[in-house]
Amino acid sequence: MKQKQEAKVYFIGAGPGDPELLTVKGRRIIRKADVLIYAGSLIHPRIVALKKKGAAAYDSAAMNLQEIVSLMAREAGRGRTIARIHSGDPALYGAIREQLLLLERKNIPCEVIPGVSSVFAAAAALRKELTVPELAQSVILTRVSGRTKVPARESLTRLARSQSTMAIFLSADQIERVAKELRTAYPAATPVAVVYRASWPDEKIITGTLATIASRVKRAAITRQALILVGRAIGEGRTGAPPSRLYDETFTHGFREAGHGRRGKLAVLALTRQGAGLGRVIAQGLPDTHLYVPAGLRVRAAGVRAFNQDLPAVFARLTRNYSGIICVMAAGIVVRTISPFLAHKASDPAVVVVDEKGRFAISLVAGHMGGANELAARVAAIAGGEPVITTATDVQGVFALDLLAKRLKCRGLDFAMLKKCSYDLLHGKKVGLYPALLQSTIPAGERRGITFYNSIKSLLASDCRCKVVVSNRGIIPAGRGKKNSGVLHLRPVNLVIGIGCNRDTRYSEIEQAVIECLERVGCSLQSVARVATVSNKASEKGLLAFVRKHGLALDVFPPARLNRVACPTPPSPHALKAVGIGGVCEPAALLSAGVKNLLCPKQKKGNVTVAIAEIPLERVWEEGSGEGVKPK
Repeated sequence: MKQKQEAKVYFIGAGPGDPELLTVKGRRIIRKADVLIYAGSLIHPRIVALKKKGAAAYDSAAMNLQEIVSLMAREAGRGRTIARIHSGDPALYGAIREQLLLLERKNIPCEVIPGVSSVFAAAAALRKELTVPELAQSVILTRVSGRTKVPARESLTRLARSQSTMAIFLSADQIERVAKELRTAYPAATPVAVVYRASWPDEKIITGTLATIASRVKRAAITRQALILVGRAIGEGRTGAPPSRLYDETFTHGFREAGHGRRGKLAVLALTRQGAGLGRVIAQGLPDTHLYVPAGLRVRAAGVRAFNQDLPAVFARLTRNYSGIICVMAAGIVVRTISPFLAHKASDPAVVVVDEKGRFAISLVAGHMGGANELAARVAAIAGGEPVITTATDVQGVFALDLLAKRLKCRGLDFAMLKKCSYDLLHGKKVGLYPALLQSTIPAGERRGITFYNSIKSLLASDCRCKVVVSNRGIIPAGRGKKNSGVLHLRPVNLVIGIGCNRDTRYSEIEQAVIECLERVGCSLQSVARVATVSNKASEKGLLAFVRKHGLALDVFPPARLNRVACPTPPSPHALKAVGIGGVCEPAALLSAGVKNLLCPKQKKGNVTVAIAEIPLERVWEEGSGEGVKPK
C-alpha cells in the first residue's frame, strides 16, 4: 500500500526573479508539491511552471490573509504538500509571521526555506560590494513609512547618522522624501543606485547622488518593485577604497598564516613635490620604508607608491599596514585626517610629522608604545632637523613605564593603573618595581622616584602607593586589601612552549595540555612568546591551528640539533624509534629560549608532551630595545 503523505506547508523564498536564482531545495519542494500559492505579479512564470503534473496553482495577489490561510488549511487537511512561494527571502518584508502563527494554531507543520534577497541581486547587478574596507562595514535594511508604519526610532534621519550602506525597500514611490531625509546626515554627493526588478529581463539601473537621484528616478517613471542602495560603498570605484584585508598578506585566519604584517614597516607620506623630495631622503635613510605620493606628481623611483585615493582612504590603508607613518605636511592636516583611524595607544602606529624643509620632526601619536619618539629622533637626524618630543615623562626626565611594558612585550595591560603609576612618578611619589635586576636597564638619570625590590613579597609589603610587578607568574590580585590596591602587574612575553605531539592531534587537545602545564607553574598564555617543536611537525594541522589562534611565533628545529641538547628527562624510546629523536618538547624549548634550564620539565597529556623555558628578562629588554627604528 502507498504510504499516506504528511501534510506540510513550505514557505519558499523564490529569489529576486531570475528562476536560476531559486535555491536547489526550493526547486525540489516546488516540483513535489501538490499545491502552489504565489503572487503572480512577483513570481516568475517559469518558477510556477516547475510544478508537477496535476498540481494546483493559486495566484494569491487578490487574496487576503484569511483567504490564503483558509486555502492552505483546507489543502493540508487533505494531506497535501503546499508550496507557499514568496519573492526574495521570506524573512524580509515577507509577511510570513502572521501566516505561520495561524497555521501553528491549527497544528499544521510548516518549514521556511530561505531565498536570495533582492538586495543581493541589486548589488550583483551593480557589481558592487556593500561592505568596503574603511568606507562601510555595516548594511542597514529598512523602508520608509507608508501604509505600514515605521517606528520613529528607525526613521531614515536617525538611521542615516551612521552613514552605513543602506538598502531601502518598498520606497521608490517616495524617492524625493528618501533623498531629503538622508541628506540630513549623508553628504549630498553620496552615491545612490535604484535597481528596478533586479535579475528580471526588464531590469533597469538608475544611478546618481542624493542631490540628483530623485529627478532621474522620476524621469524613468519607476515607482515600485525597485530597491534603493545608498552609501559610499556604492560608488567605491570613484573613491579608490583600500582592498579587503581578507586576502592581504598581513591577514591571518585559521587556514592561512600571515606574512610579515605591519611590524617594522614604515611609510613616508608626502603631498607636494618639495615634500616628496624630502620624503625620498627620509625613506632612503630608513629600512623597509615606502614613500607614498599623489599619482599626479609622477615620481618614479624604487620604493615609491603612487595613490589616486582621497587622503582619508590613504591614511586608513597606512594605519592598517605600517608600524610607523612619517607625514611630510602640516600637523593640522594629519590630526584632522588620521583621527578616525586611531584606536588605542597599545595598537596605534607611530605617527611623526615633518615640515617640508625638515626643520622639525614631531612625535604626534604613540610616542612610547608605538615608538614615535624614537622614530622622530631618527627622522630628525636624517633630515638635519630637531626632534620635537612632548610626552611628559621625557620632558621631565622621568622613566616611562609604558616604555618598559613595550620593551618587555607585555600583553593585557591595565592602562588605568599604568597611568596612575606614571602620574605618581611625575609628581615625585615613590613607585616600587620588581625585579631589581631591571635597575641596570633603566638609565641612571631616569631612576628618580623608583625603588627596586628583590622579591614580590617585600614590594607588596612596602609603603609605595604604586607597585609595579614584572613577572609572568600570578601575584596577589590588585584589589585584595588596601595595601595592594595599587599593583600594576606587567606580564612579559618571555615563555617558550616546547611541544611534541602525535600525528593529527587536535588543536583543542594541544591547547588544554599547554594551559595545564602553564597553570602548574602559575603562568598564563599571555606570557607565551612562541612555540618550539621538531621540523617534521611544522605542518601539523592541530599545532598550526593552536599557534594561529593565539598569535604565537613557531620555531622548528631539525632532529640532529635537538639530539645535541642535554635535557633533564631521559630519552624516549618511542620517539627514538618513531622519528629518531630522544625528545622533542624539552630540547625545542631550551633551544628556542637560548637557556640551559627549564621552567617546567616535560609533561605528558594524552597525545601531547609540553615543556616550558623562560627567556631572561634582560634579553627580552634588549630585543625590545632593538625593535625601534634602525638606520640603514
